[in-house]
Amino acid sequence: MDYNKIVQDAKALGEQSFLDEGWKRTSKSNDKFTIDMKPSKVSSGNMLRISATVDAPIDLCKNTITMMPDSRRPEWDKDLREIKLLQNIDDQTVLFYARTNPVAKGVISAREFVDVGRTEVSENQILVYGCSVDHPNIPSPDKYVRGFNACWLYRITKDPSQEGRTKMESVLDSDMKGWIPSSVINSTLPTVFGQAISTWLDFIAKETSS
Repeated sequence: MDYNKIVQDAKALGEQSFLDEGWKRTSKSNDKFTIDMKPSKVSSGNMLRISATVDAPIDLCKNTITMMPDSRRPEWDKDLREIKLLQNIDDQTVLFYARTNPVAKGVISAREFVDVGRTEVSENQILVYGCSVDHPNIPSPDKYVRGFNACWLYRITKDPSQEGRTKMESVLDSDMKGWIPSSVINSTLPTVFGQAISTWLDFIAKETSS
């Protein structure tokens, strides 16, 4: 399996999604962050786009928001049950397994994902992106639904006008699979991600004040 091509295709899809028209602001947006939604081109549900600007270093933002095996996200994200490294593809690319807890009071049951992810670092920006892959050696247990991420991308950028200020943007195109109607998924995910980004912002505030 050509993981490098797969993950680069996911990057292209994610970057194009930032530019696409058709995004609509959801009611979960506020003065601290925005959550936009639009129909996916490749799955049955909607894509999400999230943006927030924080007074925190770029490395702290990257290390706490991204869904990667070396991330600090489990420190604050109670919806994330498990994340573990499966294989280092190269020094920038990893194969990993993630499992969530049930969310939205059990409306969406626990999900699992097998993803390939890649990190690119430049002077003023960090990109972390990836997608789900099929892996014959990692069968899905019957008690969990295996979701499929068509793409996810975090674009984390230093604010050139203010030292220590960082903009975090992300897009997610995920098919939750299972038997839940897409209308229920689409109405539930903005709430789930709104709660998550709010918790992350509180975590960042505590980290930078300590």
